[in-house]
Amino acid sequence: MSNLMQVISHHQYLCSTCGSVLKETTEYIEIRSLKEECPSCGSILAESLIRRTLRPEAKISPPKIQTADTLLQLKKLRFDIPAIDSFIELTAKDLCSISGYGANVLLTRLCVRSLLPERYGGLNSPYVMVADAGNRTDVYGVVNFARQYGMSKKNAAERILVVRAFTVYQVRRLISVELPEIVQKYQVRSVIVPGLLKVFDEDPNMRMKDVKKETSRIIEAINELSTRVLVVTSVQQGGSTHSESVLRAFKKRINLLRRDKYSTLKAEIYNQGDSKVVNLTERELKITSKK
Repeated sequence: MSNLMQVISHHQYLCSTCGSVLKETTEYIEIRSLKEECPSCGSILAESLIRRTLRPEAKISPPKIQTADTLLQLKKLRFDIPAIDSFIELTAKDLCSISGYGANVLLTRLCVRSLLPERYGGLNSPYVMVADAGNRTDVYGVVNFARQYGMSKKNAAERILVVRAFTVYQVRRLISVELPEIVQKYQVRSVIVPGLLKVFDEDPNMRMKDVKKETSRIIEAINELSTRVLVVTSVQQGGSTHSESVLRAFKKRINLLRRDKYSTLKAEIYNQGDSKVVNLTERELKITSKK
């Protein structure tokens, strides 16, 4: 508390002859040098004036006011995988892409972890929105991770909202129009978008010019949404003909590459211009750490 206040010496000057309080001030007055008389009784103040130090007055600095929006930004979502968490962290207003082998497993894990309380590295989100653009929602994976984290499977399933999109137009409208409304209505703090580019790969006749235009619109909408909530997307396992240009739009991203021996993975992690390569096992992706 002492760092929130400034202690000020406060003095009261009064005439000892008539008891009149003549002045209260933080200024220290040299009584013997006074030549004035008491305005009430006429006593010489150099002889009758006495000084009394009052109880120190605490000047309380006004509390720093934070908005709910600011507090939300302070929330962090951990992957619960030390090799990843040591290099990259996700905030409640952020954007990240996961691609490669096992991307959907990691996305499903984050989906469940978003529901966890903050003390366990979650966002304590009332609901998580899954905007499934690639028909990749893993219900069994959700149940498995919920069980590992000691959550009620029914409660976890009820708090994960899923909506699917099957065409480029539906994906764009979902992200730019429908999701902002859903986020506000259900107080969603985390939006998961599995298989972001699958609809483009399933339309091989789409002109490259139109592909670039539509992917640009979708990325713009995702960026806008990430100013309100955490958005994590995945590029479907096996890659995409359009993935390279899209992935460059994500300053935070993880690319998982499978190695042939010992079921190990190489994770290429990019974080705001920095990069790091770490080795993981499939077990680390699928099995939570025991605290």
